[in-house]
Amino acid sequence: MIPSSRSSSSPRTLALVLIAIAVLTIAAPRAAAGTSGTWTLSGSLSTARTNHTATLLPNGQVLVAGGSDPAGTVLSSAELFNPASGTWTVTGSMATARRVHTATLLPNGQVLVAGGISTAGDTATAEIFNPATGLWTSTGSMKSIRSGQTALLLPSGKVLVAGGSDASGFINTAELYNPSTGKWQTTGSMTYERGSQAVLLPSGKVLIAGSPQTAGERTAEQYSAGRWTLTSSMNESRTQTTSAPLPTGGALVCGRSISFSVFCEFYTPSSNTWTLAHSPGSDPTFAPMLLLGTGNVLLAGGEHSDGVSNNCLLFVASTNTWLSTGLMKSQRVGHSITLMPNGQVLAVGGKNATSTVLGTTELYTP
Repeated sequence: MIPSSRSSSSPRTLALVLIAIAVLTIAAPRAAAGTSGTWTLSGSLSTARTNHTATLLPNGQVLVAGGSDPAGTVLSSAELFNPASGTWTVTGSMATARRVHTATLLPNGQVLVAGGISTAGDTATAEIFNPATGLWTSTGSMKSIRSGQTALLLPSGKVLVAGGSDASGFINTAELYNPSTGKWQTTGSMTYERGSQAVLLPSGKVLIAGSPQTAGERTAEQYSAGRWTLTSSMNESRTQTTSAPLPTGGALVCGRSISFSVFCEFYTPSSNTWTLAHSPGSDPTFAPMLLLGTGNVLLAGGEHSDGVSNNCLLFVASTNTWLSTGLMKSQRVGHSITLMPNGQVLAVGGKNATSTVLGTTELYTP
């Protein structure tokens, strides 16, 4: 007999082979995930930019809007990052070019952009991005022109905008945006002028700390029900700060102190107290921070006393300690960092140590 040309493998043998392939497939690491504690390069922006905003959309994409390009031109353009492909796509442009503005994700999945510095100077204009169409629509203008303000979505669904600066300097006013009406209304003013980043606490209150005013350098206050109330004083005087929520329910506040001694401290709402954080070993300023899914706070890059840095640190609240983690591929200041749905962090643009505006982006794997 002539042997058959078909495989003589039995069904049992074939099943074992398929199981082995499945095991290998599951065990193989994803190429995009990266090694824990490291940064990997991702797709480049269509337009290099700094002092832009970055907003995670409900569909998992990231909207980057505005900023300024390598020539110093204020941008109206916007782009979308697709994490599945690691690529950027140009989307609709804003009506007003702007930088050092704010962008806030609304409950309906659209994005509110407000204020900033336009080609004509500080602006009060605001507009809405619709991810479904990729288009921007003008909405009501703020009561005050401002740039470098802080903006947060409140539990009520309204957006609180506070502080920042206008042509005359830092301001203490605040206002609320109502998405259902598209209008702004003034709310209580802060005790002191501030240009710091605020943080939303689990209680629904908003905490902001530090002030360029001498009398307010050690102060912090909380916003609730249209009023600002001073907390206990910080241990160190600080002019401008960045903040991140902690898993304990408090907040980590960082910013170079007037005495150049202690960079960070954390606030405990239940006891209304401030506690100095252990020194991170450096004094980064203008460094973005965010709370990771691990419960640690990532501080990425920023400007140090010896220049722009690619150094990154993790704050562990339970032990009040800083841990070193992987260096970014590029030194960055004026960049954005965004927590992605898979737990990674996307860093976008900014300037490096030679003041070159960057179009590169990278992903951090905790």
